[in-house]
Amino acid sequence: MSLKKYDLWKNTFFYKVIEAHRLVHAYIVLGPDHQKKIWVANSMAKALICTAHGATYCDVCPSCVRINSHNHPDVLWLYPSGIQRIIKIDQVRDLQAALALKSFEGGKKIAFILHADRMKEEAANALLKTIEEPPENTYIILISDTIESLLPTIRSRCQHVTLPLSSNDDIRTYLVDDCNVSEQQAQFICARARGNFSIVHRYLNEQRSNWRNFIVSSLVDLLNERRDPFELAEEIESGIQNIAGLSSEDQKRPEDDAMAESDKKSIEKSLYNQEVCDYFETIELFCRDVIIYKLTNDKHQLVNSDKLQDISHLANVFELDALSDFLDRLQQAYHAFLGNTKLEFALEILYDSLSVTGMPRRN
Repeated sequence: MSLKKYDLWKNTFFYKVIEAHRLVHAYIVLGPDHQKKIWVANSMAKALICTAHGATYCDVCPSCVRINSHNHPDVLWLYPSGIQRIIKIDQVRDLQAALALKSFEGGKKIAFILHADRMKEEAANALLKTIEEPPENTYIILISDTIESLLPTIRSRCQHVTLPLSSNDDIRTYLVDDCNVSEQQAQFICARARGNFSIVHRYLNEQRSNWRNFIVSSLVDLLNERRDPFELAEEIESGIQNIAGLSSEDQKRPEDDAMAESDKKSIEKSLYNQEVCDYFETIELFCRDVIIYKLTNDKHQLVNSDKLQDISHLANVFELDALSDFLDRLQQAYHAFLGNTKLEFALEILYDSLSVTGMPRRN
């Protein structure tokens, strides 16, 4: 375990209560960063099962290795399943049966219920019995996006812990020290992530990084009249479909293979819409960087600081009014997509409008 990860773990609520021997048997873990909630849960399991002293863990022993790969018999993970992505009573009963068994390593058992707010009422009522009368040395952690969707009886019997977003300094240090990311790339990822490790890990993917570079370079080429607007619209549409497929593979779980084709398409559509939103946000942030640099000439204020050469060039070429007008057109294109206009058609209109007359240049 890196020193930075260890420092992050030491600053968590769960490290402190484990170290103080004040851990209760049931928690609801909340917060906007799903990746951070999973990491804290995994760290908690290792701290409880690893033979290292107190709330620390070694991260290299057989127990820690199995926990990291989610195949430790005393650490149970329950996910929503099926068409509606819900947690059913049969899943809860299977979990209860597993918790009733003796620990394989003679110690503690931990159950993590992901997206616990998606439990059916009968499943939640069944789980309530285990929360009220848990087996000895058993801990139940409900990981949820919201508290309101959980039954009041569940909420009242669990201690609530909200994990805040992380500081940019923590994320930057993690990226540079643990992930060997350059300072410039770390600055960009920090700006996009806004403290959310779930977003951080999206941008650590090489294919996604290449996609972001293509988005920016193709826009620069278009504004410099080196790209055909209609061909580019087709390429962007195809690229978004590919990157959405990558997101689908990243989030796939074994039980998804049994999902109906119509349900898979619904999930794919949701991921596609998310990637469309990400595309427009990438363009918007880049254009705002051009405006900021034009007004301030300060590279330290840029989100896309690694694209300084392109940003400086466009800031010198285009008038401020033209850049502001482009942001307006970008918003119009996105709203057209939200209004059920096909993305490729919305992009064709946007790109075709970026002619010499549509984007006035400096004399």
